[in-house]
Amino acid sequence: MNETFNLKLNAYLLLLIIPISIVGYYFAVEKENLFFVYEWMLTVFVITLMLYSIKNVLMIRNSLIWVAISIFVFLIQFAVFALFLGPLSNFAMIIVYYLAAIISFIVYVITLIKSNKMRMVPIIFIFITGIFTFYMVFINAMWGNGF
Repeated sequence: MNETFNLKLNAYLLLLIIPISIVGYYFAVEKENLFFVYEWMLTVFVITLMLYSIKNVLMIRNSLIWVAISIFVFLIQFAVFALFLGPLSNFAMIIVYYLAAIISFIVYVITLIKSNKMRMVPIIFIFITGIFTFYMVFINAMWGNGF
């Protein structure tokens, strides 16, 4: 029971990325000198969620461990995506993102196969990974390097 609660808490806390990003958009448009606050809030939040998901991976001993691993892998993928959008906007980060997306997709499929509970989590992550990857392919094409 406690394992399910911790996983659900971790998944629901992921949703806080949305209001944090809305604040970041406001800072980027209206208060550009405060944008660093958004960057640090997001960084601290993602690192905290990574530590919490590592705790879940180490604590869970049943098939739900794959859900915990998929949450952790999504956070790694999101961190690589955010690094590309931020300080490391160069072509090499596109390749690193593609590698992270492929590994993430493999973990999500394994999670769908091995886990009977909370199957919506990897399905949502697959959808979000598709959106992020479409964006990266679009940026890659605009960069002049083709598909």
